[in-house]
Amino acid sequence: MGYYVADVNGYVGDLASNMGLSQMYDWLEKQDCPKIHQLMKNGFTEDMKGALKDLNKLPPSGDPDIDITIDGLKKLLPESIRNSYNQRRRGVRSI
Repeated sequence: MGYYVADVNGYVGDLASNMGLSQMYDWLEKQDCPKIHQLMKNGFTEDMKGALKDLNKLPPSGDPDIDITIDGLKKLLPESIRNSYNQRRRGVRSI
């Protein structure tokens, strides 16, 4: 089974397998990244820019699989941020 990132427009991109997400989650729990903790715990965050800042401040995990998953998330969040910005510009409100 795999996990993907979606936003108000739907599918953004593939993120990780069960194992990859579990490994990343376990490592992130030990890091100081409150916006990412919120995203991982709730499945969403209203502060995507804060979540991306949290991700960019993280040190390498030392595990290439975790680092690949985090890099994937770093690539997907900006797309979601752009989608949200474009929705607001067009006057569309998400619920």
